[in-house]
Amino acid sequence: MKKMLVLGMAVLILSFAFIGCGDDESENNTNTGISYWTWVHDSVNSSLTLNFEELENGVVKTTASGTPTDIDNRWKAILDFNNYDLTLQNGKYYKYKIEMWTESGTRNINIQYYKDDASDTYLHFDNIALTNTRTGFEFTTPDPYLKSKTAYLGFQCADTIGVFFIKVISINETETP
Repeated sequence: MKKMLVLGMAVLILSFAFIGCGDDESENNTNTGISYWTWVHDSVNSSLTLNFEELENGVVKTTASGTPTDIDNRWKAILDFNNYDLTLQNGKYYKYKIEMWTESGTRNINIQYYKDDASDTYLHFDNIALTNTRTGFEFTTPDPYLKSKTAYLGFQCADTIGVFFIKVISINETETP
């Protein structure tokens, strides 16, 4: 019994150790097939942190703190969204409906809607202005999807510290833009 208790405590301690460390990603999976995580580039990892919290009704609160980058390096901190229940198809166009706002003040973000690390292909909408008013945004991919992939959005935000909120309303196939 004593050995099982010690083994259980060791597993529990190890679990907390893995939650507290890692390279530069944190992940939160839900039962809906939707996953959020943060990524911070190694070059700013020690001076910039990015955290998120899932609130009610699908709203995600994101906090960027520390030392921001310049605007050209906005991509070096990203809140990633994946919907593993939705595969976007090669050659198709998609419309994204999203609500976004800040806790206070204004900020700009880029929204990356496609990434293929193997081919070094990253497609995004740049300089989306957010204010403290909850605002709906609609985006249609300007080009068809290059290959079938899990639905993905990356909210690039390394150049401004503060809190902002995101709610992904829908991602649907649409006719050509």
